Amino acid sequence: MSSFTKKQFIVKIYIKREGKDGMKPKERMLAAFELREPDRIPAAELGIEGAIEKAIIGSLEEVKGRVEDGEAGVWLDKIDNPFWGVKRSKQAAEVYIRNLYKVVKRLDLDALVFSVHSLMPFKQIYIDENNWIDEWAAIWGKGMDGTGNMRVWYRGGTLKTEEDMERFKEDGWPDPYELGAIDTMVHAIKYCQRLAGDELMIIPSIHDGWEFALMARGFESFLMDLYKNPRLNEELLEATTRFNLELAKAIVDECKVDVIGGSDDIADARGPYMPPRLFYKHILPYYKNYVQSLKKKGIFVMRHTDGNILPILDGFVEAGLDILHPIEPVMDIGVVKEKYGDKLCLCGHIDCVQTLVFGTPEDVTNEVKQAIKKAAPGGGYILGSSNSLHSSCKIENILAMFEAGKKYGCYPIE
Repeated sequence: MSSFTKKQFIVKIYIKREGKDGMKPKERMLAAFELREPDRIPAAELGIEGAIEKAIIGSLEEVKGRVEDGEAGVWLDKIDNPFWGVKRSKQAAEVYIRNLYKVVKRLDLDALVFSVHSLMPFKQIYIDENNWIDEWAAIWGKGMDGTGNMRVWYRGGTLKTEEDMERFKEDGWPDPYELGAIDTMVHAIKYCQRLAGDELMIIPSIHDGWEFALMARGFESFLMDLYKNPRLNEELLEATTRFNLELAKAIVDECKVDVIGGSDDIADARGPYMPPRLFYKHILPYYKNYVQSLKKKGIFVMRHTDGNILPILDGFVEAGLDILHPIEPVMDIGVVKEKYGDKLCLCGHIDCVQTLVFGTPEDVTNEVKQAIKKAAPGGGYILGSSNSLHSSCKIENILAMFEAGKKYGCYPIE
């Protein structure tokens, strides 16, 4: 990560440009959700790693209450910061949110997006000190990555066969109300709302069920049984979708949010994990039920998925999805905008694999200008990275991305 002096950072980050209407961040995001033109393009990030958080605000507030050997509670997506090994509790959730809030304010973003699952004390069974099985029978492990940060890696599924599934079901499907999960989640969101007031758009992000089912069985078992024994997958998908829908409904009913995010990958750079016909037959019905159940409550639904999803994007539109993230560079955002711009708000696209890591601020600025040119006219575009602000992104490139959005993203777009 490149060095950046404190003076340079402060001067650059606080150059703000008001748009024609001087909208508040939340108003700006709502306009984008509704496919209207705000004063300027809003900006948001679905994920900001701890190393980036620390670089932006100087230091991270830590929490007390480390996990003892064999206890449940691992922060799945904040592993590279002082939260590693902290028990998931209301107090820990507040610290997590305070750190993120400081980063969002310093970067002058329009939304505070956070992973709800990172806050909830779900049950985990430890295989050894480095590996464990989660509440949906997926195996996870911790280890160092190439940047020297501790991360969690998916190791595989345990529900390989019909017999495995039957043994798992003997104890009953996981219940989101167990272990104080719902209570902790609601507390965290309400704390976030009190902290941000009515200024920022608050986006709690959960899952919709697909990824839980895929990881519980393992990629090979799940995908093979789409052909050989789809009933096994469907039974699991029904349970995982119901589980996450319970979480989502609790968020809406208790916290009165405007939008719920979702983070379930269903593709890589080559395309969807399965042929489109299998997606439409075996996966889409569950997702459609999830989205439609939430939209009946009058909220927007956001979905994150990596990869090239153009072959199945019609299905997400059919389900009623409102906001799509992150439009990776393997997809031409201009093509997506042309075909779906009257149906979907597009979010992201600035390359966090190449440009934000290896490029210069000028490279980033040029990429932002191209994204604005292709996706912003008419509204319905939110600036951000093509996945997340991970520890390999250069700080000066992150700053350049959001500054370019303010400089070139004022409406009307020329």
